[in-house]
Amino acid sequence: MISRKFLDSLSSRNIDLDPLLANVSVMILEDAMMAASKLNKLLTMALFTVMPTPLLIRLLHKRLQVDATAATLFSSGSEGEPKSVVLSHKNKMSNVRQVSDVLNTETDDVVMAALPLFHAFGLTVTTFMPLVEGLPLVTHPDLTDAVNIGKKVAKHRATNPSGTSTFFRLYSKNARVLPLMLGSLRIVVAGAEKLSPSVRDAFKLKFNKDILEGYGATETTRVASENIPDALDIRS
Repeated sequence: MISRKFLDSLSSRNIDLDPLLANVSVMILEDAMMAASKLNKLLTMALFTVMPTPLLIRLLHKRLQVDATAATLFSSGSEGEPKSVVLSHKNKMSNVRQVSDVLNTETDDVVMAALPLFHAFGLTVTTFMPLVEGLPLVTHPDLTDAVNIGKKVAKHRATNPSGTSTFFRLYSKNARVLPLMLGSLRIVVAGAEKLSPSVRDAFKLKFNKDILEGYGATETTRVASENIPDALDIRS
């Protein structure tokens, strides 16, 4: 499934996907959305609003083996040769739980999701993690659009963004991204590339927010290790 808007965007940059998609069955996202009637959409919304979760699971859930394939992602080869990586449901769910535990997610957290779904970082940390943990999710299609991401953070009081060192640099350098716009952030995590000390310092100076650094690879369902936020353990 692919968006026509995405194809048009590539075409405007003289990137032609037709040869690559010639022998592939392609479903256009906009066509699939138009195929669903308003009545069908209303009934579906009512179904998920009114019915209790256990009943929905019994009606719609399809039981799978935990080792069955959940996703196949492309790795550009930072750990070796470029390749496809097959990830199981067990891989994804275990890493979701691990990330949630390390970040100490709270019931009033709101995840700001601008990372692409084709990347393990975006698929696990900013998509499946909030969905599994039952956290609100705010999406934006362009990670480089610092101003509008900042506006969405401010509007929805987002607490947990994730990104890369390169893109966090954009927030610090863009004069239109004001400190008050990111005032609701609780935990900021950088991954996918080494966090530059200059980016970390500039972000702290402008927004008074620390950036935690994570490390991982597609083969580890993305997150293998991560700095942890300062917190008091009052359980003992």
